[in-house]
Amino acid sequence: MRILIVSEGFGQELFGVSQVIIKLNEKLRSYGVSCRVLVSKLGDISGVDVDVRKIPAAIGGNPFRWHPDLFQFYVQEIKEFKPDVIHIHGVFTFVQYTAVRAAHVLGVPVLLSLHGNLENWIWRQKGSVYYFAKRMYWRALLSPVFKLVDTVHVITRLEAETARHELGQIPQVLIPNAMDFSKLPALADQPRRNFVFLGRLHPVKGVELLINAFAQARLGDDWRLIIAGPDQDPAYGRRLRQLVRDLRLNDQIQLIGPVYGDEKYKLMSNAWVVVVPSFSEVIAMVNLESAAVCTPTITTRVTGLDDWDQGGGLLIDPREDQLTQALARVASWSLAERMQNGEKAHRFVRERYGWDAIAPKWLEAYQVLKKSVK
Repeated sequence: MRILIVSEGFGQELFGVSQVIIKLNEKLRSYGVSCRVLVSKLGDISGVDVDVRKIPAAIGGNPFRWHPDLFQFYVQEIKEFKPDVIHIHGVFTFVQYTAVRAAHVLGVPVLLSLHGNLENWIWRQKGSVYYFAKRMYWRALLSPVFKLVDTVHVITRLEAETARHELGQIPQVLIPNAMDFSKLPALADQPRRNFVFLGRLHPVKGVELLINAFAQARLGDDWRLIIAGPDQDPAYGRRLRQLVRDLRLNDQIQLIGPVYGDEKYKLMSNAWVVVVPSFSEVIAMVNLESAAVCTPTITTRVTGLDDWDQGGGLLIDPREDQLTQALARVASWSLAERMQNGEKAHRFVRERYGWDAIAPKWLEAYQVLKKSVK
């Protein structure tokens, strides 16, 4: 089987969708599937076994990623690679829009992964003018083309409802994100009194909410909050640092920038709890990664993990009062309770979200799509 993967970004230092695709490419190849990845932003791929091609760059830094050669580029790649299925990740730019058009013209089936791009919070985060402008852009230009895809991949039941509302009766396949347990570093002997946030510094991630809740919890001087991630929105990053200064918590809250690889897993393993307070997410990988190294997490119900409290973690709404209470609750755990919950989280994720459980679902989805179109 031959799968052509299309995405905006691919690289070890990139977050979110890029990390999902790296693991998907690796696992599919281990099953003998031939994969090629087409991306507009190519990052560090050292040590990654991948057949990757760079999509023509947007002219003048166009945020919609438009390029006059884009359609012909896809046509040439499809004719050369001869994929059985084209798997497109994300919506909203011409990277995905043009790939759907080219696939439709050439009669190749398309599976579209939304990755939370159509969730309501994303639409509304920048005010009413932005909301209506983006709605018009979606309805007038993008939606008619994306309704040509053959199958929509959703990660959670909540996203399935959103996809039905935005894209109608296109067949869906529900496959959650997966965790790779094969390359984890050695775990810390004992966690420290640290709460850890890992992810890009962006309003959707709820970092400001976390800082305020940590301040309200008043846990004592021996507790720390470590915030690790790149400043995707520089203005937001500056606001977070000013908030820490205003709260006079410079000695307890650290913003340390991005961390990768073993350093990231070491930070999670050393944490008492990892906190994922997102306002909108579809199974944030950091929840699975943290549980994989036996560290429980506090996360919100809108991250799609509606069964998370069965696995040693805590589920809350993205509200300051609930997060404050959750921080206080886990801070009151004894060391034995913390370790028990970490082990419970590890078992839970390995059984439900490990690649051994998820990879066969991807293979089946591709096979079904290939057969149904033929």
